[in-house]
Amino acid sequence: MINGAHLIIYSNDAVMCDDVEVTVRELTAAGVKFTQPVTDAGWGLLTRFKLPGGGEVGLYEPRHPRACDL
Repeated sequence: MINGAHLIIYSNDAVMCDDVEVTVRELTAAGVKFTQPVTDAGWGLLTRFKLPGGGEVGLYEPRHPRACDL
């Protein structure tokens, strides 16, 4: 049974999230609507924002070792 997954969405205009608080401020200024505040999930800082079609996407700043940093 699969009860979770990590997903990478690629975009030509991708936003790196090395600082979730700064990213949230920049996206909010650009009109993005966030649906939950930034919270500490232990493994990283997490928030969610609304997509134009009505769905939501999570955005997080990792607080765990990343493979590219090892």
